[in-house]
Amino acid sequence: MKLFQFLKPKTKKVIFLDNIKVVKSPNRKKTITLRVKKGSPEILCPLHTREEVLKSFINSKSGWLSKKVANQVKEIEKIKALNTDYLLFKGKRFRIKSISNVSNVRIRKGVISMSEKKFNQDKKKFATKYLANKAIIYLHARVKQISEEIKINYDGLKIRKYKRMWGCCINQKTINLNWKLIMLPTDIINYIIIHELCHVIEPNHSKNFWNLVRKFDPKFERKKKWLKTNGSYIIQF
Repeated sequence: MKLFQFLKPKTKKVIFLDNIKVVKSPNRKKTITLRVKKGSPEILCPLHTREEVLKSFINSKSGWLSKKVANQVKEIEKIKALNTDYLLFKGKRFRIKSISNVSNVRIRKGVISMSEKKFNQDKKKFATKYLANKAIIYLHARVKQISEEIKINYDGLKIRKYKRMWGCCINQKTINLNWKLIMLPTDIINYIIIHELCHVIEPNHSKNFWNLVRKFDPKFERKKKWLKTNGSYIIQF
């Protein structure tokens, strides 16, 4: 009978180099990846990557790293402000305020107003609930209108809460949209709706799909770029 020696599997190793977190993994064979997560830089690399190699890699990416960290810090500050001081409605900033003669939450002239009681109890909760309800009404009407304009029918629409996507099309029939769309500018909302309606016909992101989107929204690439730059801090709300 042969005896086999089972070696203990290698595990990840975490070190810090020049104040940068380095995660060395046995699952990585060659590539070194630099990313910024929540405003902090992080390197993912093979387990036995030498320190001098990592330092050289960091130096080569110093310009990109500084810019990326600065941009993420700005986004984090936007998220913090969005969570406490104001909300966005159709791309415009509305400050949350308490007004003594207001019983229900309402929105007008750059202000989301509510009673002092609701404001002191949980202003974000009540303002968010108000916007979510506005989103349900607005998005149902807008999807119906755009569907009729571009002549793409859908079987159903559901408004949900997501932190990673703006919408999706299920089985080329039912469209799901993130209620946070109501916080985006109206032209961006329209683009996302067109995007999901086009998935009713083209279920993937093939060349045919993007050509179809372009047919109904010739300037969609600008809107797609806007989302990439500005959408990340809004969707995390």
